[in-house]
Amino acid sequence: MNTMAKKLGLLASVPLLSTAVSCGKMNESSQTKAIVSPGVGVALLGQGYDSHREQFNAECVTSGNPQNPVVYSGEQRSEVRFQRSLSYEEMKDLLEVQVAGKFSYGAFNASGAAKFATEAASSDLSQSLIFASMARGKTALMVNPQLTDRAIDAANTLDQEIIRATCGDDFVYGVDLGSQLLINVKFEFSSVEAKSAFEASIKLSYLSLFEVEGAAQVASDYFKNNVSITITALQIGGRVQDLPEAFRNPQTGEASIIDCDLENPTACKQTLKDLIDYATDTYPKQIDDLSYEPNSPNGAAFLGYRTKSYYNGGLRQLYPNPGPVIQAEIVEARDRLAQRYQTMSNHRRRATKLLAMRLLDDERQAIVATDDILRRNIAKMIRVAETCYDTPLLCVAAEEALTLEAYDPNTLDKTLVFFDYCQIKDLSARTSKTVDAIKELLFADPEADCQDIDSDLQVEQVIELVNKGITDLRPLRRLPQLRYLDLSENSISNLTPLASLPDLEVLKVRKNNISSLSPISSLNKLRILDVAYNRIYEVEPLRNMQSLKELRIQFNKNEILDWSPIEPLNLEVFYPSLDSICKQERDWALAQGLVPAVQHRFYETAGFAPLYNAPQRRDSGIDGWVNCIALESFY
Repeated sequence: MNTMAKKLGLLASVPLLSTAVSCGKMNESSQTKAIVSPGVGVALLGQGYDSHREQFNAECVTSGNPQNPVVYSGEQRSEVRFQRSLSYEEMKDLLEVQVAGKFSYGAFNASGAAKFATEAASSDLSQSLIFASMARGKTALMVNPQLTDRAIDAANTLDQEIIRATCGDDFVYGVDLGSQLLINVKFEFSSVEAKSAFEASIKLSYLSLFEVEGAAQVASDYFKNNVSITITALQIGGRVQDLPEAFRNPQTGEASIIDCDLENPTACKQTLKDLIDYATDTYPKQIDDLSYEPNSPNGAAFLGYRTKSYYNGGLRQLYPNPGPVIQAEIVEARDRLAQRYQTMSNHRRRATKLLAMRLLDDERQAIVATDDILRRNIAKMIRVAETCYDTPLLCVAAEEALTLEAYDPNTLDKTLVFFDYCQIKDLSARTSKTVDAIKELLFADPEADCQDIDSDLQVEQVIELVNKGITDLRPLRRLPQLRYLDLSENSISNLTPLASLPDLEVLKVRKNNISSLSPISSLNKLRILDVAYNRIYEVEPLRNMQSLKELRIQFNKNEILDWSPIEPLNLEVFYPSLDSICKQERDWALAQGLVPAVQHRFYETAGFAPLYNAPQRRDSGIDGWVNCIALESFY
């Protein structure tokens, strides 16, 4: 007999406890709902199931042996697991519950397991610790299935629509029994950078979360503006009402929310301690034997339902012939829709977390705009999902006609700026040098508040950090007032962070290790660029810099073979080599009337050029004329 186990989710009333831990307004309430609405009923052995619409129907099968209607297969087993950073698919495997398909959509009252899997799953921007205590392994099987009177009445109509509406095309012949308690502590970061810095600073385990170097303590001390913490607990089966008091509403016994503040993590610490004590002491004593007791509020949960078709189950009065199999195209359309929905739901959840963090104004505006698009897209997908499950034959056309608004997921990755780096205690040495140099520039006390230092930095129009041993430019990102930046004589190789300075007019980075100018190609207000004494190999990135008037690019270790990209630019000063410097400065002195034509010709023949009172400053006046070779150190 061909059978198929369908993991359809959880029917028991299961609290999903989601405690948002954050600075500000990250308070979310997640309350469990059964995957089948009360109007449809709770699925028991013998319940009908419509595999096309993925919903339970009436009780259409009963046991022909009322004295002993159930037998058990399998052996009860218990296990405790500690996991770190599971993906969404791995979370589903841990739960042994199918949370894809219809019940992955919030509109269909997704199960507690589905919500837990979504909330607990790690990504490249999050880190999770998962504790799981589980009892499972036994399945209750119906003995001698027989049609109920209601099913026989439906069969007698010979109307396939009535039969399907009453009994579906399958029935529940087995129920997987079990109990699970899962606790998740999830750290969600504002950016990949924040996650990397955080992981380098902490010990990550339940036992050490609130120690000096524990993850929660470090988050509170140094990352509070770039990380949120969510504590989620899910109990399936057993005495759910015995969960720690902090997770229960005293009036309804339902899940409640605990507001924790990273400024003061004491409440979070106590919450987690209570949960761990409950998980290791109280919970394991609740279920000694998994048995099928559908009327017991404290018994085993139904982790999954095993169904078979009426035809294959020998109940052919309902279906004399095999029922129609749902078309593969419909299944594929549903799968595509579910994948898109899951992706956008995760992105929207991330947007919500980010909006509770410290953001720059333009970042916040971009995230709000992205969130609005995601909200509209999700609403459209839910409408199509309703069509796909309520009227399956219309699913393919509805899914193909679905048009979603485009958005950029990169807007959901916060850019770390000086304020963020300033707050991180154990910065890498390369980043710390930049932060310390900025503090020194602003005459900031080493113990000064990062907010105060950042406020001063934000209004600076001129920054000179010459010969400071700097390699990392990330702390200089997003400085809207900055117009003049001198980073000469450091060890810089990557200019990418400077792309976030669109109003920069003067950039001096001579005597570094720079090979590419591509990162600054978007700085359209740049007037003066000094990249002498580097490793530049091409000038193509400067092609569209129409505002550029001065370019010093001499003495690079790589030979630039093609200068044509900058030929259309109206450069007033262009130093590609020492010879060109001498010629330009001699010609400029002649044009300004600072040297007569006869003397100019002599200097040209002798290979001399003007030496200014202040190096590279024509307006400082000519101090004398020297051989070009001697000028190298001045240019």
